[in-house]
Amino acid sequence: MTFPPSTPPPDAPAPAPRQRPSTVTYAVFAQVALAVLGLISVVFNLATTDTLNQAIEEFAADQNVEINTNSTGGGVISILISLVIAAALITLAYFNYRGNRGTRIATWVVAGLFLCCNLFSGIFSLPVYGYTPGWYTAVSLLLTGLNVIALILVIVLLALPPSNEFFRKPPEQWQPPVGY
Repeated sequence: MTFPPSTPPPDAPAPAPRQRPSTVTYAVFAQVALAVLGLISVVFNLATTDTLNQAIEEFAADQNVEINTNSTGGGVISILISLVIAAALITLAYFNYRGNRGTRIATWVVAGLFLCCNLFSGIFSLPVYGYTPGWYTAVSLLLTGLNVIALILVIVLLALPPSNEFFRKPPEQWQPPVGY
């Protein structure tokens, strides 16, 4: 027994291409800005290592604590971690730009963790800032503040309704049955 071929429903509209909302585009720009800010922070920290080490030593002396700031391994590890974070942010931005739902969730998790890290590092660095030159404190707080603002932007922009619609799973379209 043979069955007649299935025909599509009459007047089935063609699926419209998904339009990326500006909220997603701005969130991606903010993620790229975060990666760039991270690289700028690495350059800033490398250029001011001696200034920071001197401030840490003075702070430790005032607190009657011994500390060794002559380690270069920590600087290398810090650079590598910053490069990995920048690459991760760029990767997340790329997949968010393409509309990947899992990446949006991963971005929320990563941005939330980075937000906590930035806030805590800014708060716990305040006592040391009393021993650094004013320009160092200003630049460091500016970079931290810009990171916090960009992270909040990413989290909020990806949670707005136009972004939700963009990342929503598209409805299933009619598929003709497979022939014999």
